[in-house]
Amino acid sequence: MKKVLLFAFAGLLSLGIQAQSFIGVKAGGGLALRMGNTGPSGFTSDPGAAITGGLVYKNQILQRMTLEGDVLIDMRLTQATLSKDVPAVSNGGMYIMVPITAQLMNPYKKRMVVPYRGEESKSYWYLEGGPYFAYGLSVDAVDPNLGEQRPNNIDLGITAGAGSNFAFSDSYTRLNVGFRGNYGFMNTYKVYADAPVLNNVSIIGYVGLDFALSKKKHFQHRW
Repeated sequence: MKKVLLFAFAGLLSLGIQAQSFIGVKAGGGLALRMGNTGPSGFTSDPGAAITGGLVYKNQILQRMTLEGDVLIDMRLTQATLSKDVPAVSNGGMYIMVPITAQLMNPYKKRMVVPYRGEESKSYWYLEGGPYFAYGLSVDAVDPNLGEQRPNNIDLGITAGAGSNFAFSDSYTRLNVGFRGNYGFMNTYKVYADAPVLNNVSIIGYVGLDFALSKKKHFQHRW
């Protein structure tokens, strides 16, 4: 048992030594929706713009696996049409969003230097997915005149997407482009009489820059 624990500890330590970390920034935009049951009021929720941006931290824990955590300002500019005789009103919001995703990396090109030692790919594409937590800084009610329709400031959901990561020549700065879909599980509004049941949904494209915190060029295992 002691030998097993010793080997496990050695393996984790080896991963930590080989891991490469990045900090970065990203920004993007796309389409925001509020999907669900509009309730007895019968209004319609119209799609709008989604705008996002913030800070990124990445840690490459395995040869083809990276964990990423973001702290983003996420704006949803959706609108609600209460009836055909009433102008549309805002029912979007601004959130602090913290998604945590695992990224499966796939190099565009492999290059072997010596047996059992591979050069870091200059570029790769990836698939990602994971949970997110969001806190509403400002969430609009469907109808501000109805105090019982209080917004819910907490949102939990999942995010998934794909992207590509490219290295600049002779630099440890990397360009990151991709897209994500976000689906919230929480009702945007607290449950009261005539309150709608709506979930946050968005599809976003983004661009970002990653800055390496260490200058590692090689990995100890091939792709």
